[in-house]
Amino acid sequence: MISIAALVLGSFILGAFPTGYLVGRLCGKDVRNWGSGSTGGTNVLRSCGRVPALLTVAGDVLKAMAAVWLSILLLGTGWGKVLAGTLAILGHTYSPFLSWKGGRGVATAVAALGVLCFPCAAAVLIVGGLVLLLSRYASLASLTIGAVMPIFLLIYYLVFGGDSWWLAYGVLAGAIIWFNHRGNLQRLIRGTERRLGETANPAA
Repeated sequence: MISIAALVLGSFILGAFPTGYLVGRLCGKDVRNWGSGSTGGTNVLRSCGRVPALLTVAGDVLKAMAAVWLSILLLGTGWGKVLAGTLAILGHTYSPFLSWKGGRGVATAVAALGVLCFPCAAAVLIVGGLVLLLSRYASLASLTIGAVMPIFLLIYYLVFGGDSWWLAYGVLAGAIIWFNHRGNLQRLIRGTERRLGETANPAA
């Protein structure tokens, strides 16, 4: 029980580490007051530029990977890895360091997936990258990643085997990504969503 409690707390806190907010502060901006208000890499890109965005994504990737590695150290079970990855996404989205707000969790979700099943993570990144390249909508690429994640995990499991708990992670992570992008989905439908490359204005 102590190991489970440590994993729950540790994974959530790792995920909650406010990478984008801190990077934005180094640039002299509170990214929560710009663009979408998200602390994720896309909003940091729009409000601060490419290098800060890369630093943000790198930090969000590392903290998710650290959470899953923590589960390997403490429990070493499939469900423990799923728990750690899911809590890292939730911590990123609802950071107690930022008044329970944060980012959309895509980089965090894919990074945790990479520890579970690297080929699946590579596949969803390729598909998401193609959608981004063709549409220039970061949110559409994120929604696509959330949708195909459980599909690729299922295909991998049926063809190559692996841990059945991975499928639970794919469903949970994909659902969180879609829930976090519900506003973006509405703007995509209305045709008012910002494309990648557009700069962020101060949040209303």
